[in-house]
Amino acid sequence: MATTGALNGTKVFLEVKAPGELWVPVGGQISHTESLINNIIEITSKTALSYRELLPDKGIQMVDYSTEVVFVSQQGYDIVRALAKDKAIGEFRISADDVITTVVKLMVASFVDTSADNEALTGTISLLSSDIFTT
Repeated sequence: MATTGALNGTKVFLEVKAPGELWVPVGGQISHTESLINNIIEITSKTALSYRELLPDKGIQMVDYSTEVVFVSQQGYDIVRALAKDKAIGEFRISADDVITTVVKLMVASFVDTSADNEALTGTISLLSSDIFTT
């Protein structure tokens, strides 16, 4: 059941950058999980004045992205599959309601495609960040 006016996961789309700076559609997302991870740097002291200090705006920030898509283009499918096969990094763009929400360089950690007889080809793709990202 969709919730009107809420961020409800509809119209979420995945694209990959092809050679020549062209964005190629991969697929419409059935579901996805985006994890924003901060590896925080902290300073601790166990002296008589014990303290712990977290350093703001320091450390490594990563995004892990797992998505299930309905593939909409052979070229997008081929590019993502080749990235997985070659253990390569590609530039991906995620959009929701035609607004770009994330642009990031990601490595394909896993790539699974599935299709029942006479049904659309779907895939489950796990992507790990390799660069800073914009939201």
